[in-house]
Amino acid sequence: MDAIWTTFLLICSTFFAVDCADHAPYEDIARFKEEYSLPALSYAYDGLEPFVDQATLRVHHLGHHAGYTKKMNTALKAWRASGKKSDLASKSILTILKSIDEVPEEWRLAIKNNGGGYVNHALYWAIMSPNPSKEPRQPTGKIARLIDQTYGNFTQMKKWFDG
Repeated sequence: MDAIWTTFLLICSTFFAVDCADHAPYEDIARFKEEYSLPALSYAYDGLEPFVDQATLRVHHLGHHAGYTKKMNTALKAWRASGKKSDLASKSILTILKSIDEVPEEWRLAIKNNGGGYVNHALYWAIMSPNPSKEPRQPTGKIARLIDQTYGNFTQMKKWFDG
């Protein structure tokens, strides 16, 4: 697993473990589900304008995220029904992705790509919110403290990601 993917999963697992415990439906990535559902957004499709337009939000939610959800569920269902099931198969999608090399090869790529897309979009929705003032904002709360502990501050984290 490359460094960016590992860092992404660590950020996701940390973020969802500490900040999203009460923020359904995004908590689903950290819980076992027989079948994952497409989460409803906590804002309207035009709620992020002018930063993200309504058409882009709809395409990502109803198109990309819905597609990842369906394909991930199909792969998970096939794996769990195959007889090649392990304890990992009864874990959350986040835990499965952290241990992707343990997933049987015939489902590994589908689960990695679609599970990754599912988690990525869950993070995408969870970290965005309407900004009526249109002023730049900084992370707050636990995620801000974790960023400061890890990178020094938000500006340094952005430089690392852009690097």
